[in-house]
Amino acid sequence: MKVRNNVKEIAIIENSPGLGNYFIKFLDKNQCEIFPVWKNNQLPNKDYDSFIFTGDFNNISDGLLLIHNAEIEFVKSINEKKIFASCFFHQIIGLIFGGSVGKRENRFFGWHRMIIEESHPIFNGLKESYFLNLNIDEIKTPPKNAEILATNPDCTYQVLQYGENILTCQSHPEILQQEGLESIKEYRNALLNGCPNLDEMVNQTKDFADDESNEIFMSNLTTWLLG
Repeated sequence: MKVRNNVKEIAIIENSPGLGNYFIKFLDKNQCEIFPVWKNNQLPNKDYDSFIFTGDFNNISDGLLLIHNAEIEFVKSINEKKIFASCFFHQIIGLIFGGSVGKRENRFFGWHRMIIEESHPIFNGLKESYFLNLNIDEIKTPPKNAEILATNPDCTYQVLQYGENILTCQSHPEILQQEGLESIKEYRNALLNGCPNLDEMVNQTKDFADDESNEIFMSNLTTWLLG
């Protein structure tokens, strides 16, 4: 690990290839480091100030990998340090705290509205926001200690908070519009599983994307993680 020089640092735990890069563009590269656990099963030291857990190309309903179990134990050992978890790992955190996760009838796909239910610094400056969703699994029952910060009528548990140090988000505020469209094109065959009208859904939802909302959310998130 780098010499810290009293600079706060974020460890980005990357669960599938390239997913850490969606986050790193919003961060000072001197304040973050990507750990590609999909490649080397190497988790970071616990002395980072905060942690980001990315999504994953796997689905929980298809079974966890050994690295996922190691990450679960790692999360349990971090104590009070701040954590942000996206998509797949939003669901993993839900499992850790006693919630349930299951497969949806159809993939929740496209730029869907995030309806803010409770105030939090990560929402400062946001009004009506649409972020990319790609999930086939979802949290079915939230943990008793989870506070619901944002919802959507078709995927209820969008943003959850656990205590003062853990935030999780089902959608991908870290993925900008063009990045999302490129990702959808690249992983078309996988996304067609449970989502037969892919082209139609892209055409219906891409106009809702607003990179400014992503930038505001991620700026707020960075401030929260390093605060």
